[in-house]
Amino acid sequence: MHIVKKADEKIKPDTWKKTVDSDTGKKTVWFRCPNGHMGTLDDHIISYDGTVTPSVVCPEEGCKFHENIKLDAW
Repeated sequence: MHIVKKADEKIKPDTWKKTVDSDTGKKTVWFRCPNGHMGTLDDHIISYDGTVTPSVVCPEEGCKFHENIKLDAW
């Protein structure tokens, strides 16, 4: 399982941050894959311990990041 660390100020590669979708008001998580591409987890389930299901695929075309992830410090 790939552990993604909680972001401080900026969302650097391999970090995540809670956010609210400005259009829907839905709480979601932004993450940056280890290759630096940004994605959202709005269509995933995050369990109490930070485990994300289903597995996460980077939305950037050509990026090979596809892992089961856990959000550190969730």
